[in-house]
This record gives sequence, structure tokens and C-alpha cells, in this order.
Amino acid sequence: MDADHYGRHYAHFLHQLRWISKLKPLSLAYRLAILSANHQSPYVISEQRVKHNISRCISEQLAGQGWTRFMQHTGVANCNIFRMRSFSPQWISKHVDVEQPEYIAQLRETDKPILLMIYHQHHPFLLTVFMGELLGRLIQVLAMTPKNTPIYPYVGDIYEQYFVDCAQHYNGGEFLLVDDHPPLTVTRRMAQTLKNKQIIVSLNDIDNPCMGERNLDMPFYHNTLSCPIGAVEIALRHDVEFVAAWVEWMGGSQFKLEAHPIDPSQGLESIMQQYIHYLQMMLEQDAGLWEGWKFFDF
Repeated sequence: MDADHYGRHYAHFLHQLRWISKLKPLSLAYRLAILSANHQSPYVISEQRVKHNISRCISEQLAGQGWTRFMQHTGVANCNIFRMRSFSPQWISKHVDVEQPEYIAQLRETDKPILLMIYHQHHPFLLTVFMGELLGRLIQVLAMTPKNTPIYPYVGDIYEQYFVDCAQHYNGGEFLLVDDHPPLTVTRRMAQTLKNKQIIVSLNDIDNPCMGERNLDMPFYHNTLSCPIGAVEIALRHDVEFVAAWVEWMGGSQFKLEAHPIDPSQGLESIMQQYIHYLQMMLEQDAGLWEGWKFFDF
């Protein structure tokens, strides 16, 4: 499917979800969003690739279940594009099960800066929203500018508003658009954020040319992921808390948030090994949670 066809198809899907997202209760909106994802979204073209990769990496028996969960997360995540402003601290306290509440409390109280290392799972920006509210600290999220995606002509207005709505939860922080600034400017802003004992959020599981040329090949099941490490290298120059985290939709209007400490004492390669370990742990809990399956042929 070429970019124009995909963009038109995706825009139609999102316009459906804009209306679905207004329905109450939220559990009903999510059920209808999942139905729409399975019948109206362009994600369905990835079915064979996703199933193949789950079968090759985890288990052939989990391929079908993994694809079902993949599409459930697709519906919920895309529905939430239109709901980001609604995720208040009160809502989060009722609908988000924090697996390690003592660790989140520790992160809230630490006087160290934090590098929050997240994944191309279905709910990465929802995670940043939850963490912004839970930690109450300024967050800078490394991301690509929506203008540089080939489907921007079809969904640009939606994505621009999506970024604005997410940033309302960043306590004065914002998206640091890495392809909108010279690399030196991004590096300096990241360093200043860490010096100010604030939070940087980075995706480190899939190679992205816009994130610079610094990558490290990491074992992933019986394959290899080329992982961007620029943010990790910068963070290592500071006394930083390294954290791996993700969000999983659990059914109804409930979510689970997991966050795990990464020990930086053994250096860069050890940090990335721990990061990939947590990715595989996430997938063993819910094989459909990672969008990365659709980008590879393992």
C-alpha cells in the first residue's frame, strides 16, 4: 500500500474514531474502536507479518492471540488520540494499575534527572501522559515532527492537536522534535534538561535515521535490533536514573503501567541489554503490545 493510499485509509479510520471517542462509557468507545480497527484501519495489511514474527520469535501458538491483541491495542490507542486531555490525575488513580507504586513514588521524590526509555508499543504517548501526572515533573519527549511523515497531508491536523494535547500533561515540558532542529541544538537541549534534573523520554528499540547515526546492535530472541543510543550516551554524562516503562490496555477502561529500574553502573551495553530484557518480558506478557512486529521480517 503506497503512502497516499495508506494516508487516505488511515484518515478515514481516524475520522470514525473522532466520533467514537466521544461515546460513554469509555469501555463502549473502546469496544467500537477495536471493531473499527479490525474492519476500517490500514493496520490489517500487517496481519501476516505480525503473526509470522510472533511465531518466529515467541511461539507459533501465540501468533493468533498476539494478532488479536495487536488489533485491540490499535483500536484503543488510536481512539485515545482524541482523549488525551481527559486523563486527569483523578482518572488515572481509578483506571491505571501501577505495578510498582513504591518505585513510582521513589522516582517522584528523587533529585536526579530521569531518562525514561520507552518502546514502540501501542501506547507510548499515553505512557508519557500518565508519567507526567504521576511524577509531577517537567518532561521533554524526543519525537519526530508530524510534518515529516508522508501521510501528513491526510492526518496532519489530527497529529498536531494530538501533540498539543499530550504536552498539557508535561508540567511545562514539550516534544523535542529531533528532525526539526540541528543535532547540536537537540544535544544541548537534552543536556540542559538533565542538568535541570528533569525528564527525557526516548524510544530506543528501533533504528530511526532522524535520531542520529549512533546505534548498537542488540540480540532480540534469535534476531538483532539496531537500537539508537544517542540519548543514552548523553544521559551517561549525568547522574541519571534510567527507567524502562510501558502501558498495557487490560480491557474495559483499565490500563496497567509497568516501570523498571535499569542499572547504569556497567555502562552502555549493559543498559541496552537490560532495556531489551524488559522488552522481551513485556512481549511474554502480551505478545501483541509491540508495534515493532510490523516493521520487520524476522
